[in-house]
Amino acid sequence: IHKQRGIAYEMLNIEESALQKCHKQLKLSQSIKDKNQQLLSILNSYQNIGNTYYKLNQKDSLLHYLHLQQKTIAKIQGKDISKLQSIIYQKLGEYYLLSNEFGRAEHYFNKALKLSKENNDPSNYRIYLGLANALLNKSEISAAINILENAASNVIQPSDNIALYNIYTKLSNIYLEENLDLKKANNYILKAKESKDQIDKNKINAIDQATKIILKEKE
Repeated sequence: IHKQRGIAYEMLNIEESALQKCHKQLKLSQSIKDKNQQLLSILNSYQNIGNTYYKLNQKDSLLHYLHLQQKTIAKIQGKDISKLQSIIYQKLGEYYLLSNEFGRAEHYFNKALKLSKENNDPSNYRIYLGLANALLNKSEISAAINILENAASNVIQPSDNIALYNIYTKLSNIYLEENLDLKKANNYILKAKESKDQIDKNKINAIDQATKIILKEKE
């Protein structure tokens, strides 16, 4: 329940409250008797805390919790942890983007993408978006476009409107900012709008559910 409440507060941009709830989750995780389940729950707590520090742009705290995730995942036994490791590599890529270390960011996004493909689960759009941003900051514009267009056409599920909205928006911005192709830019703007319209239809329900969790806590 503390995990659910922590995520709910984060959705409503109440970061400090999210941190408090996630730290409560962490404390409960440490009391789980089964060692592997304990480690998995602790890892999840570290991820939630790290995600909140990412939103707060607190890079030192983010890196600290990424290192804790790496140490925790190394202790988990008898379980395929490659998907979990892929997420950590992705977060390290995002950290190095924040730190303007674009070569290291590209390195970790590629490691995340490799593991994601090996798990037949290459649909995490944040990996593609992060890799594209790293490439753009290295002036590798064509490579960034290819990464995003391939993801939108061949990887991301048509129902994943959040992923498509972010990728289409990024593509339209690249084509406009680099003065490459106005027709393609407009096409991606329209596609982004279609995805955003669908997101808006679903968003009210998500906020209602988050609010119910918070109100229930106050009862």
